[in-house]
Amino acid sequence: MSFTVPTDRIVQVLEKADYKSLRMPLSVAGISFNFSAAVVGTDRSSDLVVVSDTTETSDAKILSQIEGLARALDAVSSVRPLTLVLTGTRPTTKTLDAMASVCRVLVTDGGASEDEIKQRIAVLLPLELPPLKSPITDIVGLMDLTDDEDPLALRFLEEAANGTEEVKQLLFDLVSAPFSDDPDDEEDV
Repeated sequence: MSFTVPTDRIVQVLEKADYKSLRMPLSVAGISFNFSAAVVGTDRSSDLVVVSDTTETSDAKILSQIEGLARALDAVSSVRPLTLVLTGTRPTTKTLDAMASVCRVLVTDGGASEDEIKQRIAVLLPLELPPLKSPITDIVGLMDLTDDEDPLALRFLEEAANGTEEVKQLLFDLVSAPFSDDPDDEEDV
């Protein structure tokens, strides 16, 4: 099948996330499957993702193809998770349920922008975390502490100079102190 604009956009988003495009028709266990597109995860993902446009192919045909592909993957003992990304008109709930019984199904809007596509297929994409604060500036901020500001943080900072085990022991002592039978132990911590 030829790529359509929504299918192209979906494949481009997946390729940017290090998925590799596969040639169509897809062949598994000697059986050919003709979807709009297919990609396979490389480093972080082992998913096999097939894309189908419901404006080009009937829901019944897509269901038949995905069930056959799932059976073929089982026959060759594949460990790849199978995901179907649908674009175009949304199939009926009954059809979606039947598809979901053999694979993960993600539905996108045919005219969706790249950001909307990313939201719809986010489960397939690497997690984007916000930038971290610089650890150096956080430590410098702690070094300026006085006993009056945060005595507990100051104690942790002092113990950090003695090593990881000392910090762990201080944390253990602080957490276990309220449960101690000896009230004098609480004074020491």
